Amino acid sequence: MSVPLILTILAGAATFIGAFLGVLGKNPRTAYWRFR
Repeated sequence: MSVPLILTILAGAATFIGAFLGVLGKNPRTAYWRFR
């Protein structure tokens, strides 16, 4: 796997985790806009 691909996957995972934590933090609207 190339480095750019790995970085892209990590960035996507970080965004998904951030949105998930936003929902757990009772900020679904913020998580929704951030994910979008």
